[in-house]
Amino acid sequence: MRDEGPLAAFFAAYADAFTRMEPSAVTSLWLFPALVSAAGRSAAFDHPDHFEANTAILMGFYARQGVVRVEKVLLGAMGPSADTAFAVTHDRLFDRNGAIVAEWRHGYLVRLVDMGWRAIGAVADGELEAWRDRGTPLES
Repeated sequence: MRDEGPLAAFFAAYADAFTRMEPSAVTSLWLFPALVSAAGRSAAFDHPDHFEANTAILMGFYARQGVVRVEKVLLGAMGPSADTAFAVTHDRLFDRNGAIVAEWRHGYLVRLVDMGWRAIGAVADGELEAWRDRGTPLES
């Protein structure tokens, strides 16, 4: 059985980077090329600068929705080797009063490298659905 402590810490750091609204900190937690897929569409980022620009846009959207804190809790992980994992997180975004703005489950493919765990792929269907159900589609 895998020790999920370091992986849980990785996702806590990921959420903290979003809470601080620091796109470069989020980008530093990825390996490139990176793939993000949602609702039948996929985006491949071959360069960290492109990923960081996209993350900055996402953070701007979060700020417009009143998000001031992000929580990402590891629900479980499994993988074909000790240095890879398919992970699922429960993501919750909070406003300044502590109320939940949105929440969803997110899937990641992660790899353990010399720098620690890093994401290489994500499935963001739950996030798109959560924002759409809220009446504030991510594209808005």
